[in-house]
Amino acid sequence: MANQGEQGTEDIREAARKAVERGADITQQMHDITLQALTEGEIKPERVREVTRSVFEGVREAAPAQPEQLRKIWGETVEGIDQALRKAAEASNLAMQEAAGRLHDFSENDLKRAMDDMAQLEDMFLDTVKQFAANTSEVNREILDDLVAHSRRSGTAVGQQTAEALEKLRVQFEQAGTESMKAGVAAARTAGASIAQMAAGMLAGIADAMAPGAGEKTDEKGDEKD
Repeated sequence: MANQGEQGTEDIREAARKAVERGADITQQMHDITLQALTEGEIKPERVREVTRSVFEGVREAAPAQPEQLRKIWGETVEGIDQALRKAAEASNLAMQEAAGRLHDFSENDLKRAMDDMAQLEDMFLDTVKQFAANTSEVNREILDDLVAHSRRSGTAVGQQTAEALEKLRVQFEQAGTESMKAGVAAARTAGASIAQMAAGMLAGIADAMAPGAGEKTDEKGDEKD
């Protein structure tokens, strides 16, 4: 069941199905659908799996029968979701950087859990694709298995982003010092926004900044001040 504010799986699936039917720029459309779904609620492993699976179900419903077109659509879908997850990892990184500077608000366990969630993003994404492939037609399964194998060999955008971010975060947390971490554990709040919620909010900000016309709105505000 979706949390309050989260886009339901039916809506995500329907959006993906319509995107395939439109046929234009599948990579960008799947990126946008995934990004929008992840800005709602929390960026947590179960939500990432749910969104990925829902997008794939929608694609399967509208996918063409011709193998060449089918391979192209699945490839662009995987790429679009990968790019959206890269931005989700970026948002999680920003949230953890903020949390590291507010150790009185978050416990060491909060930070560790958030880092573990980020570290799992690539494997969780590819495992979800693999599991979906196992329960679909033979032609879909062969294509998706090939895409997963290629992604594991060559790496993914989300995998690269998480590896770089986690290394920097580990250094930052070490520099915070053991005493500060202990103080954070002792004073951690039991209520308020979780790091996963913070990350979703930051991802929404990233999505807004990327939206068409975002630069124009900024310019208009600047003009008003003159």
